[in-house]
Amino acid sequence: MNRTVAWLTIFGIVAIGPGCAVRERAETPDSGASLSEGGVNRWSDGANAEADAIDGGSSEKISPDAFIAVDLHVSIDGDDADTNSKSVEAGGSIDTAEGGAPIGPIDAPVGDGAPTDSVDAAGGDGASADRIDTPAEHVCRADFGASCGSCGGKIMCDGSCSQATPPNLGLACGSCGGVILCDGSCSHSTPQNLGLACGCGGKVLCGGTCSEPNDTCIPVGGLYALSNMFLGDNRRLDTYAGPPSQAFMSSGSDDAGQHWTITSLGQGAYRLTNMYYGDGLSLQSSIDGNTLFMGQNSDTLAQHWKITAAFGQYFFLTNMLFESRRLDSADTSAGDPWLAPIQDSSGQYWKITKLP
Repeated sequence: MNRTVAWLTIFGIVAIGPGCAVRERAETPDSGASLSEGGVNRWSDGANAEADAIDGGSSEKISPDAFIAVDLHVSIDGDDADTNSKSVEAGGSIDTAEGGAPIGPIDAPVGDGAPTDSVDAAGGDGASADRIDTPAEHVCRADFGASCGSCGGKIMCDGSCSQATPPNLGLACGSCGGVILCDGSCSHSTPQNLGLACGCGGKVLCGGTCSEPNDTCIPVGGLYALSNMFLGDNRRLDTYAGPPSQAFMSSGSDDAGQHWTITSLGQGAYRLTNMYYGDGLSLQSSIDGNTLFMGQNSDTLAQHWKITAAFGQYFFLTNMLFESRRLDSADTSAGDPWLAPIQDSSGQYWKITKLP
């Protein structure tokens, strides 16, 4: 038995006639339904529906405009015919193919636009039609999207502003000339140590730098005692007699090993020698930085020290072989000097005191 199958693409309607299948195309994709023999199916909310009908299926009624755009694809005995696009006037019909039953008439009443207008498929059994409701476009409020506040906000559907404006926006904050920004922060942060002593008699500025250079007051020439903040003034840097001439923190004496001379080597480097060993041996770091000893003078970086002012009489001593480590004293009763990772430790603040 020969069978005629036609796909009818109608914008905004569904029409189903005997011996044909109809596809509805609407604005919103992805939702589909099928029409079985004798059954009635329904689509809503403008979904994209597909209906497959067989002879005897009931019709689907949806309101069209007076003229309806139709894409018709006809298949006879399994052979596809060309697809044609037609405009059909309300009340007209479409022939499917040779010997095929026509589709129509298309009932397109033009009236008040009620959501229950219909399209009849000729040859149906007169079953009642389903209905598609198309909600009106939602507009939340007349001023939606308008500018609001002072921080670039827009009015939202609930009437609020998308970007709140701090009540203190633009007011002064901090101690470095800042003002409150839209996110509530201050435009210029204030260093915690603002105004404290630093470098060679300077003070910490808003940018975190020192008002005076930290290398213009390095004590060179003469003899000096080296003590740190952790152990106090009564413990001084000293060296043992004889090899390996290791450095240690002495107490309660005024030995020659505690009298140090600081000599500039240029380019920010200094050499440290003491009265006990004279100018031929210099304070040197071990390869691992864990001990200090007096080594024969050489050009090794282990004997080159960078000295920078911390504040007042206190300085940082960094060995140029380990630029990320500073001279410190161990957190033990002996307090042996070693090179520790740079941190704000009291053992890394060294007082350089001139001796008479």
